[in-house]
Amino acid sequence: MPNPLSFLLGKHPQSKAKRGQRGSRYGQGEDRTPGLDELEKLVVEEIEIGDVAAPRLATRAPAKKRKSSRSPALRAGLTWTTLWLLPVLAALFARSPWPVDETRTLAVAWEMWTHGGGLVPSLNGTLYTQQPPLLFWLINLGWSVLGVNDWWPRILPALFGLASVYLTGRLARSLWPEEVNVGHYAPVLLMGMVFWAFYLTLSMGDMLLVFFTLLGAVAIVAMWRHQSRYAWLLLGASLGLGILSSGFGALIYLGPLALLLPFWASASDRPRSGRWYADTIKAVFLALLIAGAGLFVVASKGGTAYIDRLFSNPLPAVPVDLFASTRPWWWYLAALVVVTLPWSIFPLVWMRLGRISRQKTNAGIAFCLFWAWPTIVVLSLFSVKQPQFLLPLLPAFALGMGYLLLAEDLKYVGGDSVFASMGFPIVALGGILAAVPGLPRIEALPDMLWEQRSVFIGMAIAGVGMLLAWLPVPGMRQRIMNIAGGVIAILVIAQLAISSQFDQLYGTDKVAKYLANAQREEIAIAHVGHYDGQFQFAGRLTVPLEVIDAADAPGWCVAHPDGLIVTYTEGWQPPAAARATPVLEADFRDQRVRIWDARTIISVGS
Repeated sequence: MPNPLSFLLGKHPQSKAKRGQRGSRYGQGEDRTPGLDELEKLVVEEIEIGDVAAPRLATRAPAKKRKSSRSPALRAGLTWTTLWLLPVLAALFARSPWPVDETRTLAVAWEMWTHGGGLVPSLNGTLYTQQPPLLFWLINLGWSVLGVNDWWPRILPALFGLASVYLTGRLARSLWPEEVNVGHYAPVLLMGMVFWAFYLTLSMGDMLLVFFTLLGAVAIVAMWRHQSRYAWLLLGASLGLGILSSGFGALIYLGPLALLLPFWASASDRPRSGRWYADTIKAVFLALLIAGAGLFVVASKGGTAYIDRLFSNPLPAVPVDLFASTRPWWWYLAALVVVTLPWSIFPLVWMRLGRISRQKTNAGIAFCLFWAWPTIVVLSLFSVKQPQFLLPLLPAFALGMGYLLLAEDLKYVGGDSVFASMGFPIVALGGILAAVPGLPRIEALPDMLWEQRSVFIGMAIAGVGMLLAWLPVPGMRQRIMNIAGGVIAILVIAQLAISSQFDQLYGTDKVAKYLANAQREEIAIAHVGHYDGQFQFAGRLTVPLEVIDAADAPGWCVAHPDGLIVTYTEGWQPPAAARATPVLEADFRDQRVRIWDARTIISVGS
């Protein structure tokens, strides 16, 4: 049996005769073994530098490898955590809550705090049925510990976004356990999406839905890949909490994936259909129990109108006033290119997508495809279409793109092509901007594109693209970090430079403080037209404003001569507007908000 030490030194078992014949002739490689060559070389070096006193064999303990203070996983984790933190902090410090979407969230939570006992959401004294209560419950829970403030409702969705980024990495490691880099950098790809990073800073409930959708996807992978007997409990809990976050539309994001998985899974890991659908049905029942228990608390206070509203409006989230709602059926296909920027214009993604389309689709890519595209088809059936409805699907695209960019078997595909860098689409974008002023006018596009400065801006952008094309191309992981870091840097700079200017366009705080002072003096206040609660939280108003129609405004002024009436320049204006001066006027979005003294209107109008 060979000596283990001889094996480690590279010596092979030989007879004593042969060892004697070999002698000590240095340089005759045919009679020597590599292990002894290296050992004698080590001895000679030790003698030459004076480390040993005699020509004897010396052994040196192998040097211990220095462990890197930052492993790839830690480095990637620190990267996407920093990418998350920067825009969130910039939004908190650079701007106030934006009307009417963020201020509506704060108003509902505030009224729940003051009148609803922390359980029943209401807006201006009326039961708020547009959104389930989980977000408002969590805001009130935080206020009970931290006190009433405006930063907790704004950072709460961002925390769910951070947890969603982590779950994206967890999913990547489950789908491609052999592709370590995909697990490390898929979260960076997600954080590098412009739309995702922007939405992290908005105090709305969409990030709650994203988190519970991802949690449900993790449960589905556990049921599928690991045959976990109890993963349906996690799936049911995530669906139930998703319903309490955004309504029954939460089922849209995971329903097609769960229903179709036994059909597309490969034979080697295909679950048994009977057990799979039994667990799925159990998960749905558990979800309904959880959602029903939460909704019962609200319905018991507000009747059946709350649940009727959720069933009659199955969309996954509240439409945002910032975006138009009605779109054609194909609109989500075009929106995907925008919400997944900049990765959607990364040529290397498309090159490698073309390569794998000619190969057998692996299970991880199939999972992402059947998670995203059937859901998009279902969402396209609704007349109301908004970009934030795609947020729960962005992790699926980040996972797929992560595999395309970082999979070991694809790393030599397209990497050396001049068209694979981001310089190429930047040059193309600059060329388009430079050429637009010479093209026929398109009404749907901004006017600034047809101004002469668009030519110079386009030429500058094209020049930047050419410079990028000539620069040395770093490794893929570094390229992903550079692109994601650039996106976050641009977003942070934009928030710091522009967001504070937007605050000047909204007179929310100024008007809210005036109304609060009037309420303390028990002055009646009426609001003409639809009211989204934009003054409720800023003024800490405890009495609802009386919302009236334009036709009822003159009669209200007669009935409340000591009251105040709130109008907007694009809405109803009192007949005395040309001769009287409002007691307060301020900018509000693209118009002006005015507060009128009812007695002044009556006296001037008569």
